[in-house]
Order: sequence, then structure tokens, then C-alpha cells
Amino acid sequence: MQEKNTQDKKMIDIYVEIEAATDKAIMIGKDHNDKGIWLPLSQITDENGEKLNNLSVGDSLVVLVPEWLATTKELI
Repeated sequence: MQEKNTQDKKMIDIYVEIEAATDKAIMIGKDHNDKGIWLPLSQITDENGEKLNNLSVGDSLVVLVPEWLATTKELI
């Protein structure tokens, strides 16, 4: 996990495996309450800063997540 600054936002890179996907979000696992951890596609990018497209269940990739969101979702 690394921090990157993008347009004055701290971004955290996280390796994820997609367990579910919709048009607007991906689920990357479950929290300690067994609830899905969903990340909105509007808030995350690939490791090059590009929007994520055509994601499928089972895909593995590195995503950039704003630090505030990673903290909220207890990813860091």
C-alpha cells in the first residue's frame, strides 16, 4: 500500500479482488460484521489515474482510493 497525491487529494493504492460489481460500485470483500465493502467507481481509479471500466467478478487489480474513503471503509 502506498500513498500518492493526485489533485491535492491523498490517494492510497490497494490491491483488490472484485467479488461483486454494478454500474456504480465494486465490492472487494467483507468487513468484520460480514457486510460487503463497496467502493464507488466515481471515487476510485486504476493505478494510472484512469477511470475503471469493464470490471468483472474475479478481476484482480490495484486501485487508487482517496485516503478519506480508505479510512472510512477501514482499509487502512
